[in-house]
Amino acid sequence: MTGGTDAFDAQANALMLAITGVLLAIAGYVWWSRRAMRRGRLLADPPRRRRPPAGSRRTWSSGTDRGTGIPRRWRRARRDSPTMPGDLVKPLLLTRQPVAEQEPPLPSWVIGRCTTQSSYFHGRCGGEGARRLLVRGAALRGREHAQSGRHGQDAIGAVWNESRGVLYLAVADGVGSLVDSDRAAHAAVRQALSLCRDLPVRADFATHVGEMFREIGRALRASPDTAGGATTLVVAEVRPSPGGAALHVTGVGDSEAWLLADGGWMPLHHERDDARGNATRSLPGQVPLRRWQEEVPAGAVLLLASDGFAGAVAQRSPLGAELAARWRVPPAPTEFLVHVDFHDGYRADDRGVLAVWIV
Repeated sequence: MTGGTDAFDAQANALMLAITGVLLAIAGYVWWSRRAMRRGRLLADPPRRRRPPAGSRRTWSSGTDRGTGIPRRWRRARRDSPTMPGDLVKPLLLTRQPVAEQEPPLPSWVIGRCTTQSSYFHGRCGGEGARRLLVRGAALRGREHAQSGRHGQDAIGAVWNESRGVLYLAVADGVGSLVDSDRAAHAAVRQALSLCRDLPVRADFATHVGEMFREIGRALRASPDTAGGATTLVVAEVRPSPGGAALHVTGVGDSEAWLLADGGWMPLHHERDDARGNATRSLPGQVPLRRWQEEVPAGAVLLLASDGFAGAVAQRSPLGAELAARWRVPPAPTEFLVHVDFHDGYRADDRGVLAVWIV
């Protein structure tokens, strides 16, 4: 009985070894065949079209370049394409229930700076018979200042004057070669917003803005905290109306104001001169103001920014074209931060940015 069992076990083991050998041979044959077909291009099937990632601004050319066998690269999509680019970031959803994103009211007074860390804010204002204004603001400390341990020198701020039904914005960029410039930029924005907030109901901003800048200059020169610094400053008044908004922009220096409308950028306050390098007009100082005033339609976007961001914005620049496509609708706050923190390989300055969507 024992001899019969041993013979049966031996036959079963031999059968299992045979089956294993056959399977290994088949697997080896399949692997070798696929490798040979890839190398020798034995398959005549047409190349499969590879779809680009969702939200990509580029399109994929299927197939390979003739003569080289190298897959074709991504090519830039046409800028006049009506397709909206997808978001660069997505919220982390931990629920299957639909989440309604609601824009909070803009604080009546808010200032952001990047002295030792970055800051941002967002919110809505206006409405009730006029267009709503959606505000996004970010002050990002530049990589150059962060890595060297120096203070960031940009400041941004916004104030909603309820009695006048007007939004005021300010962006300042301290002059980097002077020691107190970070405090000067913050003080200039703070005082500009304070003066705008206290304007009487019937006061004309265009009439008062000249004296406002002179008063800011005198205060910077008189304070021991800011006397050793200097700063650029651009201030805007946004008065929403049923059809859009009335804008008034005034500034000194190379902090800039731009308008995005009908898919293109238009400079409103633009003093940057590449031939002069980093030299710029600044406060404190008796300098003539440059002003721009106009009615703009609903759907336009007003941008105020220091030169660390505005220097990359132009009608045909890569950043300008990208933002023109992405800012057709107000981005989520985190998406806006990604836009401000763009990387182009050589800009490492602080970035103070305020954007207002007239919706």
